[in-house]
Amino acid sequence: MIEAEIPFAEHIKDVAHVIEELYKHIVNALLEQCEVDIDLALKKAGHNNDFKERLKRSVEEPFKYITYSGAVDVLKSRHKEKQFQFEPKWGDDLHIEHELYIVNQHDDVPTFVTDYPRDLKPFYARTANPDDETASSLDLLVPGVGELAGGTLREERFDKLTNRLRELDMCEDHYGWSAINTTQIYHLI
Repeated sequence: MIEAEIPFAEHIKDVAHVIEELYKHIVNALLEQCEVDIDLALKKAGHNNDFKERLKRSVEEPFKYITYSGAVDVLKSRHKEKQFQFEPKWGDDLHIEHELYIVNQHDDVPTFVTDYPRDLKPFYARTANPDDETASSLDLLVPGVGELAGGTLREERFDKLTNRLRELDMCEDHYGWSAINTTQIYHLI
């Protein structure tokens, strides 16, 4: 799995763009240079050529986007019909069955889920909206796998970062250096 952190990114879509380009570059290279290896791996894993076609399609189409809240709404509306093992609830992490369903609902095109509840992300995740409920974060979901990559924007505002440390009852003596270094770096440029 890839955890993308890009210095000085101003929007989570900047991180998503880098992840999408990286994914497409790697998959294209595999398809062009390692076709025999892919065929052998698919045969050993019991997959047919449909999987290779999905890989090809995943590099041809732009990736899709859905917010975490939107994904949970979709999952809740289908819960009785699909009989998910884990009931989808806002504030809970998505399980692999949820991730695969979301990507399937986006025509098996890799899909970014954005703006997760901030309690699911690290203390240093930047808030995505003024109410501070969600973090500027994402996970990339791919067909047949689920989550392949994730990323967050780092909070660069010293007051927000130290307030978050206090909210989580995290010792500023142990983590304060992170707040100081992060905010000083951002203010140097």
